[in-house]
Amino acid sequence: MRILHVVPTYLPAWRHGGPILAVHGLAKALVARGHEVTVFTTDIHGAGRLDVPLATPVGIDGVTVWYFPVATPRRLYRSPAMGVALGRRMLATDLVHLHSVFLWPTYAAARAAERAGVPYLLAPAACWWAISCAGGDGCANACGSSSPSGGPSRRRRGST
Repeated sequence: MRILHVVPTYLPAWRHGGPILAVHGLAKALVARGHEVTVFTTDIHGAGRLDVPLATPVGIDGVTVWYFPVATPRRLYRSPAMGVALGRRMLATDLVHLHSVFLWPTYAAARAAERAGVPYLLAPAACWWAISCAGGDGCANACGSSSPSGGPSRRRRGST
């Protein structure tokens, strides 16, 4: 299976915490099982930028990683170059795995997948609904789901 992971920050942007390690661990495990795994991410590293090649594939532990520059203002991680690449990449993708909620790369990838009829799933880490559900019964459905909308897109290529 050809899997595209979209995450706002990735190795070696260690300062952004655990999701980077979790996504890389998952990507490596999928490669070990014979899947073709690609990651689209940005060059953000705190207030600076990663010293990585931009808009070209980089191999890390068998995972193909593409880093894209972020436009200003940087706070939403908007990357016009990633937007263009997402549209092209959908033609060679069977599944998209999104690892964020409130940032531009997630929105852009979900839209590109929807337009191409490629299924996607949203698996955020440390997001507001998981925190708000820790002690209450009112959000059991959100806590039992991988996304606030109840799950991955179910639309397939060629469906209307």
